[in-house]
Amino acid sequence: MIQIQLQSAGKKFQKQWVFRNLELQINGAEKLAVTGLNGSGKSTLLQIISGFQSLNEGNILFSLAGNNIPIDQWYHQISYAAPYIDLPEEYNIQELLSFYGSFKPFQNELSIPEIIEIMQLGNSNNKAIKHFSSGMKQRLKLSMAILSKTPVLLLT
Repeated sequence: MIQIQLQSAGKKFQKQWVFRNLELQINGAEKLAVTGLNGSGKSTLLQIISGFQSLNEGNILFSLAGNNIPIDQWYHQISYAAPYIDLPEEYNIQELLSFYGSFKPFQNELSIPEIIEIMQLGNSNNKAIKHFSSGMKQRLKLSMAILSKTPVLLLT
C-alpha cells in the first residue's frame, strides 16, 4: 500500500506563504479532492506531491509497503495530468505512447492500438501532436495518466 505524508510542509513564493505547517497523510486507495479559490495553492500542492516542485520547509515522504521511496523514484508511482504540462509536439500519438510506455507501463498491459481506441483519437495516428486541438491534447494527457499502471493519480 502506498502512503504519502506531508510533515510541517510549507511553500512560499517570494515572501508570501501559499501554505505553512501543513500536515497531510494519504493512504492507499483513498481519494482526496483539493478545493479552494484561484491562487490558493491547489496546483502547487499537487506539484509538490508529484515532485515537480519542492517545499520551502517540512518534509514529504512516499512509502510503499512501509519502505520509503526516494524522490527521484516517485515518478514510477505517480500519473499526473494538468493543462500546463506540455507534450512533445513533434511526436505523433503512436510515438508518444511508445515513449511514455517506456517509462510507465499501461494498465492491463494495454497495447498502443488499444489505448488509441480507448482515447477515440484513431484518425490521428500519423498527425503530429502540434496539429492536435487543445481538446485532443487534453484528452491525450488525461488518458495517458488514467491508463498508466501507477498507484497514485493526480489530476488538475
